[in-house]
Amino acid sequence: MITTMKQFITIALAAGLLLVILLQGSDKNRDESVTVTLKPTPAPLVQNLQSVQQAQESVRYFFDTEGHSVEEIYALLQRAEELQSSARQQHQPMKIAMVMHGPDLDVFASKNYSMYKDVVDLAARLDSSGIIDFKACEMAMKSRGLSDNDLPAFFELVPFGPDEITELEGQGYVRL
Repeated sequence: MITTMKQFITIALAAGLLLVILLQGSDKNRDESVTVTLKPTPAPLVQNLQSVQQAQESVRYFFDTEGHSVEEIYALLQRAEELQSSARQQHQPMKIAMVMHGPDLDVFASKNYSMYKDVVDLAARLDSSGIIDFKACEMAMKSRGLSDNDLPAFFELVPFGPDEITELEGQGYVRL
């Protein structure tokens, strides 16, 4: 971001310099030379650019859900909603992922929808609002007898939950 902004400032200064030179060249009655000295960008501007870049970087969290009760899953979803609301008030972008790779997947199985409707509906709303990206471990699904069609469409299927967690951590996500 800073490099892009520096490039933009440099191009803008060069364009201004070119304009001055062209205007001077078009005035045939003048025989004066123009000297323009470019100075380094003042430190406060660079600091402001760094602040803007930091503000635009999103905070990233993930929930590793394995072995949670329905109540705990519901509480996690509510917490994610609270975090997102707080981040919006502070104009701080936030990304939250929920990686499910165990018995917790049963809560979202279509055969259990009537039992866990409130949890599934809250998850669907959070996904459609862009608050949480839901990920389900295909290996855990198979071990629980679940197929791709047994989970709501908002789940992204990942081959192996622990590998997905490692990848998220590598992308700067922090475990909650």
